[in-house]
Amino acid sequence: MIASRRFKVLICFIAAIALSCTKVGAEVLDKIVAVVNDDIILHSELRKEVQRFMRTRGKEVPLPESVIERQVLERMIQEKLVDQEMKRLKISVSDSAVESAIEKIKQDNGWTDEQFQYILQQRNMTYDEFKEEMRKELERNLLIERVFQSKTVITDEQIDEYLNENQNNEPTVRVNLSVIFIPKDQATDKSPEEILEEIRKGADFYEMARKYSRGPAASEGGKLGWIELGELAKPLQKVLVTMKPGQVSPVVPLEAGYFIVKLESIERQKIGAEISPAEREKIRRFLFKREVNRKFREWLNGLMKRSYIRVSL
Repeated sequence: MIASRRFKVLICFIAAIALSCTKVGAEVLDKIVAVVNDDIILHSELRKEVQRFMRTRGKEVPLPESVIERQVLERMIQEKLVDQEMKRLKISVSDSAVESAIEKIKQDNGWTDEQFQYILQQRNMTYDEFKEEMRKELERNLLIERVFQSKTVITDEQIDEYLNENQNNEPTVRVNLSVIFIPKDQATDKSPEEILEEIRKGADFYEMARKYSRGPAASEGGKLGWIELGELAKPLQKVLVTMKPGQVSPVVPLEAGYFIVKLESIERQKIGAEISPAEREKIRRFLFKREVNRKFREWLNGLMKRSYIRVSL
């Protein structure tokens, strides 16, 4: 087995050298950037993941692209190791299970289809990308359940300790929004600034949304309903925390396009000393997940130390 693995690794590096030295015209062909046991990661795969990261979160991470590239590669290596373990344990998740999980997320958060589309839109994610992330999350949860779950217990004392530590934390904030969204790649009769100017001069926000918005719920005047503030893109969060109910935001530029947001109302729910049994159970599940994730990280670090990993970035 060891000889077989070494042979495969040798083949991988011979292929990497050959690919990195071969050219078609002036363009270098794909090359291997990492070997993870018997698997490889290609440069094209790494670039695709880096571009997706930059599209969804890159502007919020003030790091050079070379640093982001190494961080993304490290995550891809970890995912390869987890995939190998799931293959060994015969763990997989069906499409129907992924779809059901997505529907449950929407139900638990009270999101309509339009609200869910809006959240994906302002995160610059496609539905297929979100679905693939959800599949990986479910598969990892199955792995965690099999390896760690039976060994983890959360006591009432741990819940009380968590409550004492978090009584003065910032409250959970929910916002009731109406939105006008103008994609960058779609022309409209008026620019976002002109639309905002008309609203400030007295034009009805909802009529302007019906006429100009290309986002979810446009036909209902852009009325999205309730969304947790933390679910929104950082630029939108920064604007909304300065607003009062009834106010309309300035134009907020994001990667996908331009947003004009009306804050209908806002709710803040602070953690208190007196909570219901249902809330205690919710905290128990949160602490359980946190502890299991800690054990998972320790397990993954050990797996990385035991595995053959070679990076050629």
